[in-house]
Amino acid sequence: MNIASTNPSSSFTASLTGTGVQSIPQLTTTAQLSLLGDGTYQAIIVVKNTGTGAASAVTLTGATLGSGSGTPLPVSLGGLQPGGSATATVIFPASAGSPGSAAVERYTGTYTGGTFGGSFRVALPLNK
Repeated sequence: MNIASTNPSSSFTASLTGTGVQSIPQLTTTAQLSLLGDGTYQAIIVVKNTGTGAASAVTLTGATLGSGSGTPLPVSLGGLQPGGSATATVIFPASAGSPGSAAVERYTGTYTGGTFGGSFRVALPLNK
């Protein structure tokens, strides 16, 4: 460590010891579901980096709602800096469940060096 003084011709040097803290990404998912006119469901998924490190090559790899798998997958979301987010839109079949019924939605993904995911118990939307 160098410490500069107000005298431009002098500086001080001090040695430091200790343990550093690693910057790591922490990815979370949220989703907003809607019922489309053809009876399918649309999820707008937000992946947010709430950690202290950047996440690169973020990809949404899996999405299920009730008994249905979402399309299109995988979805590349690029890189996410701390505090950054990206969105993906996934469509689920009408067979995922009846409007108003309870269902579980799950999202999974990867980034360089790790994985992320989440699951939620939801009531399927009623309105088109």
